[in-house]
Amino acid sequence: MAVTLEAIATPENFDETGYLAANPDVAEAVRSGHFRNGRQHFDGHGRKEGRLVRFPRSIADIQEEKLKRIEPLLRLDLPHVRRGAKCDFLTDDLRAQTSDPLGNVRPAGLGMRRMLQNQRALQIPRTVKAGGQPKMPLEQSP
Repeated sequence: MAVTLEAIATPENFDETGYLAANPDVAEAVRSGHFRNGRQHFDGHGRKEGRLVRFPRSIADIQEEKLKRIEPLLRLDLPHVRRGAKCDFLTDDLRAQTSDPLGNVRPAGLGMRRMLQNQRALQIPRTVKAGGQPKMPLEQSP
C-alpha cells in the first residue's frame, strides 16, 4: 500500500510538480492561463492559504531506502523475520517476556514493577511529580 506524503508548502520544500499534484485547482488555473506556474500561485496566494505540496516518493519507498542504508549494521546472522521493509528480531521467548496477557508487546524497557525493584535494591531515591510540582521522595520499602 503506497501512502502519499504531503506537507504544507514552504519556500524551502516547494516543488512545482508536487505543488500542482497536491492542488488540482491550481494546476487547472495554470493550464487555463490564470497563473504562469504553480510558483506564482504559491507566492501570491498558496503560502498564505497553507496549501500542500506532494512529495514524489511514498512512505514505502522511503522505508525501503532506509532499510538499504542500515542493512550493513543489522545482525542478519541472528534469527529474524523479514516483513517488507522491516526486520523482526524479537524471538518467541523475548516476545513472551515483553507481552501483556493479551499478547500485545509492551514498549521497550524493564517494566514499572521491575524498575521499582531495581531502584529499591540500589537505594535510588524516587520523586513523584503531580501537577508539575515535585513531592517529597517516596518511602523506601524494606
